[in-house]
Amino acid sequence: MEREGSVNAGSYRSFVFDLDRTLVTIPIDWVSVRKEVERISGVTLDRTLMFLQLREILRRRPELRGPLFSTIDSFELKAASGTKPMDGALELLGVLAGRAKVALVTLQGRPVCDEIARTLKMDGFFGARITREDSLDRGEQIQMAVRAIRSSPELTLFVGDMENDVIGARRARVEVAIMGNRPLGDQRPDHRFQNFAELRSFLT
Repeated sequence: MEREGSVNAGSYRSFVFDLDRTLVTIPIDWVSVRKEVERISGVTLDRTLMFLQLREILRRRPELRGPLFSTIDSFELKAASGTKPMDGALELLGVLAGRAKVALVTLQGRPVCDEIARTLKMDGFFGARITREDSLDRGEQIQMAVRAIRSSPELTLFVGDMENDVIGARRARVEVAIMGNRPLGDQRPDHRFQNFAELRSFLT
């Protein structure tokens, strides 16, 4: 467990979680998703920057929003039945939901988000769920989530797994914990945990 920040765990009154590869794993065929998005948009996509590029595509060609989102939705829903929670994730959500405000942000679409919440019985954990239909910008998503649960940035911890999560959290002025060992470039999270057992020990 790596701790970069100095905020006491007891200072957090609200929590915002990323979904895929943070709380759960969704076996989405991203190779096929990219091929279809490229076919519809005519843009060659970078494997690691697809959603950043998608945001730019839709800024220039907003008429593609419906076709692109519905195409990605179809692949996500096909994979939904194979979704697995990370070890300890649902248990921690249950603990936090009983004493704090909790929200979810994801670049997945609302259909698969709702399906996963239903099948994994996560509906009662979140005061708000922000999906790509609301924003494709992680910083904006976090800000929207904090507002939706009537919290404030200084009382919020965001939990994600990628470099863009750290960047988004900094823009939203919330502290950030990163799960796992993904490379983060020059980004330094406030906390880093190998698993949810470590995060739960820190928070509780």
